Amino acid sequence: MNETNVNTEQNIALIDCLLLFLEKWRCWVAVGILFAVLVSGLKYSLDMREYQNLKNHVDEVKFETELMSQSETPFYQALTQYSRWMDRRSYFNNSFIMKVDAAREHRLVLRYYVKAKKGSDTDVNTIGNYYTTLTSDNVFLKKMADAMAISGENQYIRELISINPLQQEVAAADTKGTAFTVLTILVNDADRTRIRNTVTEYLYSVRDKLSKVMGDFTIELISTEEAVVDNQARINSQMEAYTAMLRSENAFFEQYNAMTNTEREELNQILMGGEVEKWLENARLTTGDAETVSDTTEDHENEDGIVEEMDPLTASGTKAPKPSFKILFAVLGFFVGIFLYAAAFLFRLLTDTRIRNEKEIQMLTGVRSYGGIYEYPYKSLPARFAHCRMVYNLRHKKAGRPEMDAKKTALAIAARAGHIKAEGVSLITLGKSGIWEERILSRQKKILSEERNLEVRRIRADQGVSSINEDDFRTMPPAVIVLLSGITTPAMVSNLLLRLEEYDIPVVGTEFLEGA
Repeated sequence: MNETNVNTEQNIALIDCLLLFLEKWRCWVAVGILFAVLVSGLKYSLDMREYQNLKNHVDEVKFETELMSQSETPFYQALTQYSRWMDRRSYFNNSFIMKVDAAREHRLVLRYYVKAKKGSDTDVNTIGNYYTTLTSDNVFLKKMADAMAISGENQYIRELISINPLQQEVAAADTKGTAFTVLTILVNDADRTRIRNTVTEYLYSVRDKLSKVMGDFTIELISTEEAVVDNQARINSQMEAYTAMLRSENAFFEQYNAMTNTEREELNQILMGGEVEKWLENARLTTGDAETVSDTTEDHENEDGIVEEMDPLTASGTKAPKPSFKILFAVLGFFVGIFLYAAAFLFRLLTDTRIRNEKEIQMLTGVRSYGGIYEYPYKSLPARFAHCRMVYNLRHKKAGRPEMDAKKTALAIAARAGHIKAEGVSLITLGKSGIWEERILSRQKKILSEERNLEVRRIRADQGVSSINEDDFRTMPPAVIVLLSGITTPAMVSNLLLRLEEYDIPVVGTEFLEGA
């Protein structure tokens, strides 16, 4: 009876592991080169980015310095006065307030009263305050422009309308209220009725939305007044706006006359191209950073005692690293790649449960092994690149002579069978065998049957024990277990040994095959 003792934990021989790693030297060298390129390329990219950022900083500082030096020139002053002149003229020409006859200013005053419904706790003061913010509501302003027959979009329409709360609160038994006025300055012979209806309708539409949030309330128009006033404050503001426009115009022409012909031509190009604001914006940004620029642009004396302006980047003590390929980072990347490959290789080796050589068979099963038959198994170009034939032959010293080893193993099996007085043996292959394995086994079968007169039965267990039927076990002669490289697992061996023990079938031994 067989004593089955299968150790499912594989022990990896250090020398074999090292030789297997060396066998794949082309792989880890390729990975090392790849990481050398990646790490050195990443370092170069970072250096280039830093270099470019610092270079851009230097260019910006130089540009700002040039603009700052221009900010005190008649050229800059002329552009500044021109911009102010255009802004003030645009306001004076387009603002309705500037066109109103302030001595006879026509006003339409609408008073509205907001009150909470009986039994409601609505905060009408908050609602009244909300209505005063409608002068910032673009939809409301658009409707008012239509009501006053003002075509197109005009940013000055809000100057004609003001909404102000009245300091009034009426309290009854269970209601309270507040009031506010909508004052509209009339222009273009505006239709008073249309304005009143527009304001009232819009306030009602807002009430419907507010009621859902603030609570139920009512709003009603309680009075409509129209007045003509002599607005002295308006007259003064109109005169000040006109005076400011003329002052900017005169200042511009004073600066323009002080410029040279070349400066005038350049200024005329900027004015014709409409790039005044862009030019001034750059100059304003520079003026705002004047202190920073002056701190980074210091002067120093050279060896001849001549004062020179230092480069801002040099003055700040910062130097842009010139991008270059650094061999140190390439070497570092190479060894990082090898380390990562070695870690992945070791992990794969530890998690791979397949049997790799004949030494593992005896450690796993305790059954005698007749050795292994090896022939370099890698035929495809990628596999041949990954596995060095010279190191493979060093790992398996008998590799390359499968016919001789097959005969030697067959004779050893025959001797063992004669010792136990067996009339035959069964060659059981655990796993699906290929052409090379079948050729080796056919050679052994011929030697055992013709030269040693043993009955040889070939049993193929492609899927393990499940591939062998019960009848085969009942009539099976002593077994020789054939393990295939990269296919047979310890579990398959364990299951087979248990079944052989169950049927009292002696195990002659094992052999290991690895080939193409």
